[in-house]
Amino acid sequence: MSAVVSIVCPKEKATFNNISVSRNTVTRRVKVLGDDLKTTLRERVSIFKFYSLAMDESTDVKNFFIRGIDCNFQITEEMAALVPMEGTTTAKDLMEAVVTCMKDLGLSSANMSGTTSDGAPSMVGKNTGVVALLRKEKQLHGYGDIISAHYIIHQENLSAKTLSIPDVMAFVVKTINFIKARGLNHRQFQQMLTEMEAEYGDLLYYCEIRWLSRGAMLERFYSLRKEIALFLQDKGKSTAKIYDPKWICGLAFLVDISKHLNDLNTKLQGKDQHVGILFSHIKAFETKL
Repeated sequence: MSAVVSIVCPKEKATFNNISVSRNTVTRRVKVLGDDLKTTLRERVSIFKFYSLAMDESTDVKNFFIRGIDCNFQITEEMAALVPMEGTTTAKDLMEAVVTCMKDLGLSSANMSGTTSDGAPSMVGKNTGVVALLRKEKQLHGYGDIISAHYIIHQENLSAKTLSIPDVMAFVVKTINFIKARGLNHRQFQQMLTEMEAEYGDLLYYCEIRWLSRGAMLERFYSLRKEIALFLQDKGKSTAKIYDPKWICGLAFLVDISKHLNDLNTKLQGKDQHVGILFSHIKAFETKL
């Protein structure tokens, strides 16, 4: 930071040098900022007429997102809590985390209108899942029922996973790993792309957890298929599939449909979208198919 300041605004270098970036100072500032954000969120949720919770549970962390509306129809969407899960992550443990989050924000189950989750058994179990426990708690006090839903974007991703041509995906992933996982191969391939003035300078890895990575990976592979074939020939690898018209058609189909699915996935993201808008995106996509 000091080096940049000495070039951009040298007169202010002394001011920047006096800024403390020690661990304790940064920790204290972050804590103050976090407390301020939590206070602001508590003030907002105190005037909610209705609210819903979105709960996402992984192996060691539980995320809570809250969405509420006040009497003036002003909608608030915020991350409510990030709770580290230690030991077991049973429905009971998750329920305790939910109750702690609600108490911390001053929320009552009386005006909880719904919950959304990823459909894991610990979340949606008929009798002992978190949603069932929340429903029982709400009904116990005579507050009525809640609406439970499965993440639409998660459903879309699960559906997209079923779309696969094993023969195409297996060869593409194997080829990319052969090129990128070995340092020498990777450097030689990048150099070849530079010399051939290819459209792209490298391939992309595929990560199943990152939903949108498959489409980008396939598109890059398709664009560089000729360069990849030449590189594999130099390395003594089989290129029969890349020169097979039927195989290329399968690859092209996956590239196109993955791009459409990525576009749909992107439309389902972002704030201030109610379920009607998300559902209309899904139905429009189905109609196009």
